[in-house]
Amino acid sequence: MNDEKQTAISHWPISILNGISALIGLVLPMFMSRIVSGNEIGKYKIMFLYLAMIPALSFSGGIENGLYYWTGLLHKAKEKVRGAWSMAIIQSVIFFIVVIIFSPIIRPWLNWSWDQYISVSIAGLTVVLASMYESILIARKKIWSGAIFSAIFNTINTITILVTIIIFKSAVMIVWAYAITMMLKIAASYYLGVKEGWVPVGLDLKEARSVLKYYFPVSTSGIFDFLMNNSDRFLLSILISPVQYAGYMFGCLSIPPLQILESSVNRVMIPQLATAIERNDKLQAAHLYRFGLEQIMLIFIPSFVGLFVFAEPIITLLFTEKYITSVPYLRFYSMWILLSGIPYDVAARASGNGKWILKNTIKMGSFSLILCSLLAWKFGPYGALIAMIITLLVQKFLGFNLMLKTYEWSLKEMIPVKSLFLYSGLAGSLGIASILLKNYFNSRLIWFAYCGIPFALVYLGTIFFLQKNLLGDLPFFQKMINYFMNKKRLLANAILNNT
Repeated sequence: MNDEKQTAISHWPISILNGISALIGLVLPMFMSRIVSGNEIGKYKIMFLYLAMIPALSFSGGIENGLYYWTGLLHKAKEKVRGAWSMAIIQSVIFFIVVIIFSPIIRPWLNWSWDQYISVSIAGLTVVLASMYESILIARKKIWSGAIFSAIFNTINTITILVTIIIFKSAVMIVWAYAITMMLKIAASYYLGVKEGWVPVGLDLKEARSVLKYYFPVSTSGIFDFLMNNSDRFLLSILISPVQYAGYMFGCLSIPPLQILESSVNRVMIPQLATAIERNDKLQAAHLYRFGLEQIMLIFIPSFVGLFVFAEPIITLLFTEKYITSVPYLRFYSMWILLSGIPYDVAARASGNGKWILKNTIKMGSFSLILCSLLAWKFGPYGALIAMIITLLVQKFLGFNLMLKTYEWSLKEMIPVKSLFLYSGLAGSLGIASILLKNYFNSRLIWFAYCGIPFALVYLGTIFFLQKNLLGDLPFFQKMINYFMNKKRLLANAILNNT
């Protein structure tokens, strides 16, 4: 188990730096719930839902995944990446033109004003290109550079949106603020990418055509992948009012640090897996997956327990008692969060197995949409959430089946059983203790303050005491831990000597 920890490149720079700016982003819904109407919040959530669909709808979703594959194989890397950048531009512009041409049909169906429609259309031009340069850096193993670049612009974007919320209190203006900051990020990406030779000055049409073979099947499956993970939100955005949708989305609490952690681990893991798979090193590949899963579950397991136990004070603190009906949604959604952290398709992406990705996502996307439609129609938002949890369980099963049978990885080498038992046992015990203490506090918020913070500190302190090598790739933190441990030993020895 130690071998893969020594060879694996750390994802922590990405997770920590982007996590800091993401924590600032958590202030957004807090601000909005207090100073923006429920109707505008619902519009904001729905507009950004459709923005998130743009990579899939423009058949560009596989481009970023391709970056990790091409650089991991180290074969004509620069040429392929320049082709990917060119295709991202071409497909974004084509999609924008199509959206504008068909606006007389699409806009009435969405029941959007022209201001809503045009703001989302313009912002959509930036969605794919905005994350390309940082992904290029990370795929090239320039982890700190990619993390710093991403964190800077994420922070700028969040602050800009916060100011926009305070001044305008308008969903449309928030989307415009997002579009402007993403355009600045693309301009910086272009300048730095051209300077380093990884981004073409113009359009590299020859290489653009050459990258289609890998990423087009992945991109084609993008719409089904989106439905697999967002069928509930897509259907409910049509079935319920914007105000009700806002309450549902507050319950389905977006937690950027968790999303960043999961994404960061996968972005660092896939290039290394590509190399291991190319060398047919099954043991190393399984160890890389094991280490990645261990890193993700280190945070996802206590997050699940914490969200489930402290759902009521969390909703009250973040969004006020006005949205207390969101509490049951958050408890259901915490189960979805836990399952979503388990990597399931990293082997297929690392090996360029686009056919499996296409087949699986079409199958799961269709399954999710059908099941979610049935349960949402019958049981409303709760039915939609149950459908999404069932979909994730089936998805993870198929992914593990692929890794075990096709790539012949060993389940024993893939699953960090001891670590998972440790994380679950510790977090579960702390959660039960918090529930038992709840009635001793007059206020749920006071209970959260006195039990929630110790929950996190005791959990993390115990884990890092027992598994000090978890931060082995961050010398500063490792030295700090060793310093305090040495001080503790010196103090203990001094006490023993005096007695």
